[in-house]
Amino acid sequence: MYKLSRYREKYNILIRGKLNMREQKITIQECNPGDIIAKDVIDIRSGVVLCNQGHVLTEESIAWLKKFLCSDIYIESNTWDKVWNISPETVETYETDKKKLEKTLVAVGSGRPIDKEVINEINETFFEKLNDNSVIMGCVNLVKTLDEYTYTHSLNVGMLSVLIGKWLDLEQNQLDDLFIAGMLHDAGKYKIDPRIINKKGKLDDREFAIVRKHAIESYNLVKDNPEISYAAKEGILSHHERVDGSGYPRELKGEEIHLFGRIIAIADTYDAMISERSYKKRQTPFEVMEKMMSEGIDKLDAKILLIFLKNIANYYIGVHVTLSTGQIGEVVFMHPHCIYRPIVKVDDTYYDLDTRNDLKIVDMI
Repeated sequence: MYKLSRYREKYNILIRGKLNMREQKITIQECNPGDIIAKDVIDIRSGVVLCNQGHVLTEESIAWLKKFLCSDIYIESNTWDKVWNISPETVETYETDKKKLEKTLVAVGSGRPIDKEVINEINETFFEKLNDNSVIMGCVNLVKTLDEYTYTHSLNVGMLSVLIGKWLDLEQNQLDDLFIAGMLHDAGKYKIDPRIINKKGKLDDREFAIVRKHAIESYNLVKDNPEISYAAKEGILSHHERVDGSGYPRELKGEEIHLFGRIIAIADTYDAMISERSYKKRQTPFEVMEKMMSEGIDKLDAKILLIFLKNIANYYIGVHVTLSTGQIGEVVFMHPHCIYRPIVKVDDTYYDLDTRNDLKIVDMI
């Protein structure tokens, strides 16, 4: 018998708010223990409500419903639980680490040094509890509020950088350093006037020059810390360098840029684009993958970028999406040659977006 986690009730509101559940119509034969009823289920002969909205189906209640001629059954469709296996306990761990990182980064803005002990705690928790590829993807795709973007982004960049490091077969000690570099890559932003960082309109030349200094400011915060490796320091300093030489602060090219800098640049770009910003709406992962392929291939390390996109695409198989027609469907296949135009199943119909230029994914559920 399916039983709810003892944490389910406690974090029910958190999960519903963070994970953006939607309704999905299914048949009684498709119901599974643990599915949550999204609309009252009615016996169409008598009009009696058989299951109330919010009811968690069990084996017994499914068997009981099969005895009736029911109305359409709607359940809460939740990518995070069903595809990425992100549990309430995982959400709690992620939120706790995020708050620890926030406290540390805010302190930096007050002129205090980085608390390496707290950073080590987050590092240890991550590799013990969150270091699973599916869990990382689930956490990174959590819906984020605007006021928590900076520290959520910092944690996510660390997590995504570790994913890329794994796919490049880096050693564990390198992954440790990479995670720390990802978390601290934007620490210098806390020394910048928040009115500039959170400005909704376009930055003027003076403001843009100030923001560009954050890579150096972040590096200055760690450069004299003997507990932080040279590789991590280089990753922090060079995460805005671009392989064509158009980046900053040193205008390095190609492999002049440290490997960690090239990795973090990709993780940083990806998470920023799928996040809600003060000046820009969040984009779907499919839009982001397309833009990174078309606009980033000459600026980011092409080899690492292709490895990253090829691998993360697989984690979006099974997610529910909204098409430009308003229909809700499930991603069932990713084209190797065009990962951002997958095949989407809506009820019993399959839409190949690679050949249907009139359709696009506008939201991910």
